[in-house]
Amino acid sequence: MRRSHIFPELLYRRIYGPKHTIVTFDPTLPYERKIRQGLTEPLLCDLCEERIQQYEEYFARFWYIERHLAEQIPVGSNAAALKGLNYRLFKLFHISLLWRAGVSTLRDYASVSLGPHEPRMRAQILTGTVGPDNEYQILGTLILRPGTRTPHHGLVASPSRARVDGLWHYTSLYAASLWTVVVSKTSRMRGALTESGTITLAILDAMSVPGLKPPLRRWAQYIRTRLGRGVTGRGHR
Repeated sequence: MRRSHIFPELLYRRIYGPKHTIVTFDPTLPYERKIRQGLTEPLLCDLCEERIQQYEEYFARFWYIERHLAEQIPVGSNAAALKGLNYRLFKLFHISLLWRAGVSTLRDYASVSLGPHEPRMRAQILTGTVGPDNEYQILGTLILRPGTRTPHHGLVASPSRARVDGLWHYTSLYAASLWTVVVSKTSRMRGALTESGTITLAILDAMSVPGLKPPLRRWAQYIRTRLGRGVTGRGHR
């Protein structure tokens, strides 16, 4: 077994500070943690790592290198439509993150319990195949920096679970977006990833997302404290 990342390093590169550290905020802890890389544990074999690397490389190229999203979202826009996606690779990237969180033993991912979906997801990751677009639907919401029209790449959060209309939704935050995987098979949802390679992202200011307000406020307080001591930096918000 290799020591594997649950969320790959490509999702953290934009938020490392000058000393290659990230400040993390856990709502169950009264203090901040500093880490020098994304969380890892002995998890994957060589074959799994090679498969997953293909999906990570595709996402990194599409999202960060080709930059299909504007750096400034036009005022008044409340949705961003993306097209030209490789449905299989894009979907497997998101599924692979949720699957790794589901099999992880780290407390940060304790909310993920995939049950009978775990072996099915694993099989899809290993074989490189996916089901129709109404199975494990992928939904996205682009998150903007407070008071701006700039995508907020300074945020990463592990999956949270919610029951919506009888279906389990797992939502994670990375790549300036909230990504939801619907762990079930149901009628296709509006804006979800399609087999034709399109997805429509809703757009929200970070401060309008209830779950993000506490860590953003803690981050602001953390920065004020550091500036008061004459120290500057950047980190995980």
